[in-house]
Amino acid sequence: MSEFTRRSTLRLGLAGAASAAALALPGIRPAFAEGQFTLSSAGGSWGENLRKAFVVGSEFADMDIAYEEGGDSVRLTKLLAQRGNPLVSAINLLTTEQVLAAEAGAVQSYDTDIVTNLQDIYPEAVSAPVNGLANWSAAFSIAMIGMTWNTKEVEAAPTSWNDLWNPKYKGRIGIPDYGWIGISWLHALNHELGGNEDNIDPAIEAVADLRRNNEAVIIGSSDQAYKSMASGEIILLPWFNGRAFELQEKGSPIDMAYVRNSVLQHNAYLIPAGVQHLELANKFIQRTLDPEAQLTLAKATRYAPANRKAKLPPEFERYAIPADALSSAAPINWSKVNAHRADYLTRWTQEVLG
Repeated sequence: MSEFTRRSTLRLGLAGAASAAALALPGIRPAFAEGQFTLSSAGGSWGENLRKAFVVGSEFADMDIAYEEGGDSVRLTKLLAQRGNPLVSAINLLTTEQVLAAEAGAVQSYDTDIVTNLQDIYPEAVSAPVNGLANWSAAFSIAMIGMTWNTKEVEAAPTSWNDLWNPKYKGRIGIPDYGWIGISWLHALNHELGGNEDNIDPAIEAVADLRRNNEAVIIGSSDQAYKSMASGEIILLPWFNGRAFELQEKGSPIDMAYVRNSVLQHNAYLIPAGVQHLELANKFIQRTLDPEAQLTLAKATRYAPANRKAKLPPEFERYAIPADALSSAAPINWSKVNAHRADYLTRWTQEVLG
C-alpha cells in the first residue's frame, strides 16, 4: 500500500458516521465537521494519479492530508448529507454529479483572486453558471466520450453515432449502460437524432432498435469495456478517449473518433459550501489548473490538459482534442438531464433492456 493510501481511511469512515448521526438529531449542526484538510475522489489508479499530479511536488506535499475515496454517487450522497458542514475540503466529481451538487447548494464558487489559472482553461471546459454559481467548476483534463473503434475490424473511422447501426458489425456493437456513462451518451445521441432533454423518444426508440436488430451488447463498466475491446469481442463502442488511448498503447488496434455530438465531461474539483479550509481549498483548485500539473496527469491518464498553456510533448500529441471536436460536442443541459434521470432510467429498463 502506498504512502497515500495508508492515510486514515478508518478515521474518515468513523467521522462520516458520527457526522451523519449528529445531523440526524433535531437542532444539532456540527460546526465545521471538516477538521483535517481532506480531498475526495474516486480511488484506485485514478486517485493515485490525481495525488501524484496535484499533491506531489507542490505546497501540499508536506501537509497531513486525508483522502476520501469511493464512487461518485456515494461521495455525492455524503456531500449532500453534510451540506454546509462538509467533511471534505475539495471533491472531484463528473458533470452530472457536479450539477446535482450545485443545484442542491452543496458547493460554492472559486475565489478568482486565488484561482488565476482559471483564465487559461478552455472555455468549453468551464461549467456554465448553475443555481447562481459562476466560476464554480473548471476541468483539469478533457475527458470525452467518443466512438472507440477497432482499426482492423471496422472498415473506416466512424463519422457519426449512426455507424453503430451498420449491419456488418451486428453482435459486435457495445453501448454503455444507463447506470454507467449511458446517461450521458443517450442524451448526446438524442441531440444527434433531433431530440432534446425534455424529449428522449428519438434516442430510446433508436437504441431499442439497435439492441433488437443489430444485437448491441450492454457494457456496464470501464473494466468490461476494456476487456471487450481488447479481446475484439466488441469493435465499436462509445467510450472515454483516455481509456481508448491506454488500450492502444498496449498494442490493441484501437483508435478514437470524435464524432459530432460526442460528450464532453468536466472532470473537476469543486469546493463544498461551508468549507473550513477555504483559502487552502482555492489554492488546491489553482494547483489542479496549473499547466505543468495537468501535463503530469495527462502523461499518466492520457486525458488532454484543459489548460491552453499546457503543451503536450510530441509522443503525447495524439491525446490532444481537435478544436472541432470541442466545438461540436453535444450541447447537453445537465440540469434537465438530472431532472429526468429517474424517469428515463425507467424507460431504458423497460424499452431498451426489456
